[in-house]
Amino acid sequence: CILVRKDDNRIHAADDLKGKTVTAVKGSTNEALAKKLGAVQIVEAEYNADIFKNLEAGKADAVITDEPLAYYYLGHGGAEKAKTVATVPSDDGFVILMNKEDVKMQQDINGALKKVMENGVYDQLFHKWFNVSVSGK
Repeated sequence: CILVRKDDNRIHAADDLKGKTVTAVKGSTNEALAKKLGAVQIVEAEYNADIFKNLEAGKADAVITDEPLAYYYLGHGGAEKAKTVATVPSDDGFVILMNKEDVKMQQDINGALKKVMENGVYDQLFHKWFNVSVSGK
């Protein structure tokens, strides 16, 4: 997800990042994406919160971050300072790490996820924390 300051109308799509300064978490796939899209400078951040601080302080023209994090930021005060201008399709996914030999834990977690996805609790929690529905609307 690409975000810019609320009053910035120079960036509308991923191609517009060419020659711009972009902030992303150091070592992330988002940092690699910024380079691939032609950002002239990458302002690296150690922590997710810092990418938004970099944008707000004018240290970067845009942020590239994961959609859930962008939604969380915008839904918790960030919408007054920034806006989403584009998303970039990715094969990146989210995972839950656990001991691969602990089959019972895997079954328990998968069962719990299935249950909350079927009964609507997952959608409620997603909306609570990211201020949008699971579908992104």
